[in-house]
Amino acid sequence: MSVLSRLAKLDWPTLIVELVLIFIGITAALWFDNRNEAQRNRGDEIAILGELVSALESDMDDLEGNINAGRATLSSIDSILGWIDTGVPYDSAMAETFGRSTGQIRFFHRAGAYQYLKSAGLGMVTNNSVRAAVTSYYEFDVQNLTSFERELVSGQWLGVLQPQMIEKFSHAFFSRPAIPTDWEALRRDREYRSALITWQSVLAWQYEGGIVLRAQSESLIETIEAELAVLGAR
Repeated sequence: MSVLSRLAKLDWPTLIVELVLIFIGITAALWFDNRNEAQRNRGDEIAILGELVSALESDMDDLEGNINAGRATLSSIDSILGWIDTGVPYDSAMAETFGRSTGQIRFFHRAGAYQYLKSAGLGMVTNNSVRAAVTSYYEFDVQNLTSFERELVSGQWLGVLQPQMIEKFSHAFFSRPAIPTDWEALRRDREYRSALITWQSVLAWQYEGGIVLRAQSESLIETIEAELAVLGAR
């Protein structure tokens, strides 16, 4: 029997229906797999965005504390420079202010969520603008402040102010009394005054940088929470 004869005897309507059903079944299975994967990916994205919000809230708390501490330190330095310029007699209450003037603050941010996101792939955050905002915050904004603190604040303290405090005060620790060994000599000491003014300038930049970064943290939280609302509505 020829091939054409065998083909002619096939039940073509039934065969076509079966083929269509097979195609529909495969397509449906692929659609459900893709849908389930999309749901898993969305769940992972929601989870990591939630972790980022928690980390940013922690950053805001740390920055708020640093801002308050920085304000107090700058105020102490202003007081000391005023005493030097006006030539007031030494009073034992001044020792607390001298101690506070040496205060160092550092920003300790929670980077775990972002590091996980980087290792898993930044593409886990599907919204391009949100992903760019997160990357900019951690790679540029945070790095700018922490690098300044590590290199300039610490360098100014260790290389300039700390030697002055060790040489010219009987006790020189943050938040503890620092008593000048000779107040009249210190008041005329240009080296100490110059070191204090430079220290004040460095801390003022750090203080302003903390205020800016706190605002950026708050703005990024709002951006992420808006995206979470969109993802949750899908």
